[in-house]
Amino acid sequence: MKLLRKIRIAVTAPVLGFVFINVTVHAVGESYPLVYVGKGNEITYLTDMDHSDVYEVKEGDTLWEIAGEQMGDGKSYLELAEINSDLIKDPNLILPGMMLQMPSSGVRLKGESGYKWEGYYRFAHPVGWTVGYLDVGETYANFNLSGDGLENIACLVQDKDSAMMRNTGDWENCCEQIRNYAQEQYPDSVEDLAFRHYQTEDGEDVYLYSYTYKIDLAAYGMEGSIPINVCMGIHLTEHMQAQFLGLSSDTEIQNQVLYTAGTFKELGKPQTSLAESSNMAIGPVYSWELAGMFNPFTWVEQFYDELMREILDIPKEQTLKEKFLEGPRGN
Repeated sequence: MKLLRKIRIAVTAPVLGFVFINVTVHAVGESYPLVYVGKGNEITYLTDMDHSDVYEVKEGDTLWEIAGEQMGDGKSYLELAEINSDLIKDPNLILPGMMLQMPSSGVRLKGESGYKWEGYYRFAHPVGWTVGYLDVGETYANFNLSGDGLENIACLVQDKDSAMMRNTGDWENCCEQIRNYAQEQYPDSVEDLAFRHYQTEDGEDVYLYSYTYKIDLAAYGMEGSIPINVCMGIHLTEHMQAQFLGLSSDTEIQNQVLYTAGTFKELGKPQTSLAESSNMAIGPVYSWELAGMFNPFTWVEQFYDELMREILDIPKEQTLKEKFLEGPRGN
């Protein structure tokens, strides 16, 4: 095991001003999975299932004219045909009444960045990000993507879980359960909870939810709070479920998690369980009603509690996990 680098985090507080802490990120040696650079011509298209823009083909329309009017360039007609390949078999033949999905109803993810390849799956990481593991106190992610400052995406790839399928199968109800959990357990520290649902060209579902977590400085003898942007991305393939937990002081983390989760691709069914062969884990793990889905709320709370205590050199009287086991959030 060798040290890759240290992330230097600046934390502002009314009393302390700027406080810096080094959070260690490690990388393994030669046995680490291959990281390679994409050719730059691989594009994944995600349809936004929540905000779908469609165009109804009218008598006399041509795909070239529709592309010119709706996309600004008639030469984009082949792209439009590809997006609607389930309807359009011949770009020169479209019929009145066809409801065409327009590019504005989705997101294009171009594979220009590095790829992480594990034999049975791969996914892209944001340009310039490094791969290693993250640990602060008892919280850790042993496969972590790191950008500048406090930009991190903790990765978790597992066998597809039937409980996950039940939860996401009724996404609206799943969102409501997450809302209720956040309101009941974190009424003062979780804000701006939002949800998105995308679908790949292969019909695979990609789910995202994001929120702002406020670190209450009163718990550390200070005034004010520090906002942290959190985003959870989930991609379900035929045999796998990939979960990506993003943390940052910048809202751009939502796009970075979408990019990473959206480019996840299953390359073949594992011969053995991923639970036995994968080196990915995020811990500690906290249970909640949504079995099969990683609970980011309590993990994020513990991560930043550990981080603040390390910054301020405050001894822990009791770990958050011990409090959690006593009852809901220790109450």
